[in-house]
Amino acid sequence: MQDNVLNVAVERELGKEAGLDGSKVRATTSEGVVTLSGRVSTLRARRAAEQAAQRVRGIRAVTSEVEIREPGSSEPTDDEIAHIAIAALTSEGLAPAERVSVIVNHGWIYLEGAVDLRYQKVAAEAAVRGLPGVRGVSNLLTVRAHGMTCALRRT
Repeated sequence: MQDNVLNVAVERELGKEAGLDGSKVRATTSEGVVTLSGRVSTLRARRAAEQAAQRVRGIRAVTSEVEIREPGSSEPTDDEIAHIAIAALTSEGLAPAERVSVIVNHGWIYLEGAVDLRYQKVAAEAAVRGLPGVRGVSNLLTVRAHGMTCALRRT
């Protein structure tokens, strides 16, 4: 069965689940493996979403990235952190934001890509480190070599 057909079936099943707001849980299907993401208010609701996806014929496996957030929690979601981080990198202007990829997983930011100078790597990390909801930063940016060589002379 095609992934897009499975995806629609999973989302339909999520919508039928009692006590689960299907609009807060998203499904992405690839080769019969569905990944659930989004947020719910209880562990029971997350488990209900997982079980709903498992009921769909053709789904081979379910992975869950659904976060449990208490209603009224002011802590930003990973999606919100990602948007804020991109805006911070763009407004900072010291690192080439178009060459920096931001990945957020449970409040942890991973910076990937390549910059020209070391200070740009440091500036990118500084721009995102103190943002609301950020639990930590893994700066995986590489600094490109320009083909220039520096020779040290001893006299």
